[in-house]
Amino acid sequence: MVDFDSLNRVSSANGETDPRKIFQKLIKPDGVNELYASQSELLDRWYRNKDVKDTILKLPTGGGKSLVGLLQAQSSLNELKQPALYLTPTRQLMKQVCDEADSFGIKAKPYLGASEGIDPEIINGQCVGILTYEAVFNGLSKFGTRDKRSEVGKCGLVILDDAHAAFESVWDSFSFVIKQKNHKDLYNEICSEFREAFKQLNRAQTFDEIVSGKEHFVLDVPHWDWLQQKDAISQIIQAYGPENIDRFSWPHIRDELHVCQVLISRKSVSIVPLVPLTDRAFVFDTAKRRIFMSATIADDSEIVRNLGVSAQAANNPLVAASLAGVGERMILSPALIKPIEPFDSTVMVKQLLSEVKKSNKNVAILTPSFEAAMRWDGIAQVPKKGDETEVLIERLRTTKGLSAVLPRRYDGVDLPGESCRVLILDGLPYGNSDYDSWRIDTFSYGAGSVSLAQRIEQAIGRGARGTSDYCVVLLTGSDLINWIGVKSNQKFLSAGTLRQLEIGLEVSKAVNSPQDFVETAWKCLNRDSSWRSYHAAELGDAAVPVCPSECDLQMRERERAAIDALRVRQFTNALSELDKAIDLATDQATKGWFHQLKSRALMQHGDDVSAEQSQVKAHGLNSRLTGPRGQVPFVAVAATSNQGASIVAKINQYHHVGVAQRVFDDAAKHLSAIATANQFETALQTLFEFIGFSASRPDDIYRKGPDVLAATEGTHLIIEAKSRRRDKNKLTKTLHGQVMNHENWFDTNYGVVERKQRIIVYPTNKSEKNAGADHTLALTFATIDQIVQSARQAIKEIGSLGEDQKAFNAQRILIDKGLEPDGIIQRLSQFTFE
Repeated sequence: MVDFDSLNRVSSANGETDPRKIFQKLIKPDGVNELYASQSELLDRWYRNKDVKDTILKLPTGGGKSLVGLLQAQSSLNELKQPALYLTPTRQLMKQVCDEADSFGIKAKPYLGASEGIDPEIINGQCVGILTYEAVFNGLSKFGTRDKRSEVGKCGLVILDDAHAAFESVWDSFSFVIKQKNHKDLYNEICSEFREAFKQLNRAQTFDEIVSGKEHFVLDVPHWDWLQQKDAISQIIQAYGPENIDRFSWPHIRDELHVCQVLISRKSVSIVPLVPLTDRAFVFDTAKRRIFMSATIADDSEIVRNLGVSAQAANNPLVAASLAGVGERMILSPALIKPIEPFDSTVMVKQLLSEVKKSNKNVAILTPSFEAAMRWDGIAQVPKKGDETEVLIERLRTTKGLSAVLPRRYDGVDLPGESCRVLILDGLPYGNSDYDSWRIDTFSYGAGSVSLAQRIEQAIGRGARGTSDYCVVLLTGSDLINWIGVKSNQKFLSAGTLRQLEIGLEVSKAVNSPQDFVETAWKCLNRDSSWRSYHAAELGDAAVPVCPSECDLQMRERERAAIDALRVRQFTNALSELDKAIDLATDQATKGWFHQLKSRALMQHGDDVSAEQSQVKAHGLNSRLTGPRGQVPFVAVAATSNQGASIVAKINQYHHVGVAQRVFDDAAKHLSAIATANQFETALQTLFEFIGFSASRPDDIYRKGPDVLAATEGTHLIIEAKSRRRDKNKLTKTLHGQVMNHENWFDTNYGVVERKQRIIVYPTNKSEKNAGADHTLALTFATIDQIVQSARQAIKEIGSLGEDQKAFNAQRILIDKGLEPDGIIQRLSQFTFE
């Protein structure tokens, strides 16, 4: 019997290379007659310049990227007669693309893994190959590596769908991770090799707390110690058998250890390249054409850094001139609705979900971990492991009235139409890897925020997948609300997402009760015409193409060029490229990173003196980077000259005072005896910053000096934190001697000041007779609680005022609350002895 479907696929693609004409010949699924104007526009622009090596193509989420990519793939197959590969972040998306190709009669076949082999029609360029990023970038890929022959040869076209969403997948392919729970002996042996390096940096206690599981953050091993020990560490790994640990990444990095860094957390030791070594993936590196498809993201510098796209290509993306295809989203945050007296957001969310479930609508809840997912247990169905998540995703697509939690699924999941009418993004969407956590913490206000913004955009894009689609998006979790509440973070969001967020904030101003909140959400769910008109009109104002920063693109290109030079030990070239990157960097944290890379290059080049000088500069610009082996040069922190103006400036960093209160409260909860030393001292620094002091942690920066130094209007508070002492322990002469030494450090570095006061955070104000603490004051936990309460009241009162009134009344409120220097000192206790 004649297979007309097969004949149609052959004839529809035969010879034609213009993607729009190919579309005209295709069968169309019900409801599809023409391309969106934005799709047609981008296809025409690509076709006129199709021979460019790299093309970045941007369409909003739901704008039809998959169909555009399939048409481009078919065009290249017809013209070049070489394989065309379409890469997706997950198998779920791979299946969706295959289904879409089938619905249009485009011949496409999936690659299902090494055991299944590569279909001959993919190899011979007779159909589009659909596969995951992992299939191409893993170190044993059948599509070829630097060490392994490709079974498909060179490709005419490689398409990378959701390119920004794929960064984590690409990084994972080049990261060798030794998990503590699976390889405890190896984990402990490698950690022990690096302890001495942290001891020399005066960070042995922090290192021990991380390795023992008490601390949660990630440490970067000093590059000089790693470069010295990398061969020995490699031999240790070889003895355990890398194929038993992570056999897919080891082939990529085993000969590239000199351009890797090592990260240590309580969960794992990770050996990670300085940038993904994407040229080791044969078909990706040698493809005649590469197309990087993405939703409209505000910053493209990371695609240059992570995937090796040229700055020129990134500076000339194909961007839709309109937001055609963007779904309708009502983005609300219950915690942001009332700035002064926030409602119980949990009650509001539960009330809405109860009503949504009764109406037979689906709810998807995205969380950063399986642990975080458990807080929704009893409200929604919570998976216990990854394969259960896949089952829930499929159920969302096929059933109604389901509320399901999807941990760590910020990309690779499409939930159109009835599969998701309410989407909850609960908590800041950190990545799964230690590298991602380290990068976000190290570059909090630069590259780290870019990464978070991209993941937030991806998460929000899981619902409302097309121009006629709609959903309510709820933002919950204090860390997410705090991030969104910082005004400076807005620049990292795309115009469309930012405008939808602003629409939600405007709508929220009219909410006066939990019931109002629920009724507001139903305006979207019930297709209220006034809401729909308002949303369409407001979103239209945001239809502006994203303009990438050419300076940032060039900077990331220079960074990657420097690391490529380091790989082949061309140190002079590497240093030249790093100098260019340093000149182009606009924020201190990133500039500090480039100085650290320069230190690394100088050390490998044999210039230890200059290497140390560069590391000093790196740490001075970004104190989250590794400190130098020698003494860190001192930089004085100036006291704030006007305490009232300083607290106003602090509050004004946030959208409204409610966000400032939440950020303050999140820090203040660590001002307790059960907090780690790092948590406590960071929280104490934040407390003083919120009441208008300048505050720093000299001991953390210089390995000398007080734990916290707070200053305003001529008064300097020299604070030693002994927060983990027991109540029954009296202050000893030895302990008091530490704060005396810190005062000497202060005198040496700051000279004569108008006023200074020694303070010790201690559970009690009792001291031994010979402690000599006559002029040192005790800051007890009871007093800390009083100060925190007063600060909370001051933030609320000042933040509730108009801008003119804030400046006029801030100082008076600080004095009334006893938060000016005199008021703080008067709260403290004299040490007494029995």
